[in-house]
Amino acid sequence: MTAKHCLFAFACALVCAHAHPARADLAAVYVQGSGGVTSGTVDELGSGSAALGGRIGARVLMGELYLDRVGLASEATTTRYVLGVHGGLGLAGVTLHGGAGLGYLSEQAGAAAEMTERRGAVARVGGGLETGLHYGLHAGAALEAESVVVGDTGSDVIGYLYLKLQLGV
Repeated sequence: MTAKHCLFAFACALVCAHAHPARADLAAVYVQGSGGVTSGTVDELGSGSAALGGRIGARVLMGELYLDRVGLASEATTTRYVLGVHGGLGLAGVTLHGGAGLGYLSEQAGAAAEMTERRGAVARVGGGLETGLHYGLHAGAALEAESVVVGDTGSDVIGYLYLKLQLGV
């Protein structure tokens, strides 16, 4: 190894040793995986249904835009496109966050032979707790409520745990 390589490796190690956690105060993009339970009005059983989902989104200042896709144990799949506002308050490594938004929901429920669909404008509100694990990696718990306000009607409450990778400035 030449002296230049050693110097470069030392400089990289020094930068990494003094790196600060990434902040996302102005803008951020994120990918999130979640697992939880929904209130069950999707499948018209009136009972909770296990849910696994993913979300990809972007935040700029207090605005947020995301695509959310959730599969339920009751053979239902929900896709949401939501534009909204969000905010958070951090204290001692934990962030209390909340948000509200309007968007479009497309939902398919039931076996292939008896497929039912629900589509329409959706209003969402929710909040939760989140903590940073390591540079850009976060874990949290959230509770969200939604109501289809135009088109087919219905409402759900969703509680979930999530893991999120977020990059921002």
